[in-house]
Amino acid sequence: MAAAAAGENSMSAAAVAANTISASQEIFGVLELLFEILGSLVIVVLVAIILARYVVNPLIRFLQRHPKEIQILGFLGIMFSFLLFTKSMSLSSELGCFIAGIVISTSAKNYTETIIEILEPLKDMLSTFFFTTIGFHVFPSFVAYELTILLWLTAVIVTLKFTV
Repeated sequence: MAAAAAGENSMSAAAVAANTISASQEIFGVLELLFEILGSLVIVVLVAIILARYVVNPLIRFLQRHPKEIQILGFLGIMFSFLLFTKSMSLSSELGCFIAGIVISTSAKNYTETIIEILEPLKDMLSTFFFTTIGFHVFPSFVAYELTILLWLTAVIVTLKFTV
């Protein structure tokens, strides 16, 4: 009987030790992932700063001398380049497009109004794609489960918007 109790205690101690090791491995895994993402983000920001100064500025000056269609293609090229770069660094493509927008707007200081005028129709189309892709991240099961809360919140927000 004493041998059985000793066996149970050693099994219990082994289970606790295994759980502790498993929890510490999980914490280290999360920390490793966090550092990997932060490292990728730092690299993307540094590359964006360097590209803004040495590549995008001359490219925008070059594009200013060409027709609108070529300018749109050039700006789209910048956007897709940043999109692909952030995707290759395991970051979201939305972040790449956002950084490209910041780089273009800061690189073309006195040319910004013209860029906005040129890209306005394209902006409307791409914003539709953006909100559609964000909508793809919503799980239908969540919407079905929380439908009453979502409908009430929608009704309150719409009522407040039109009454205030």
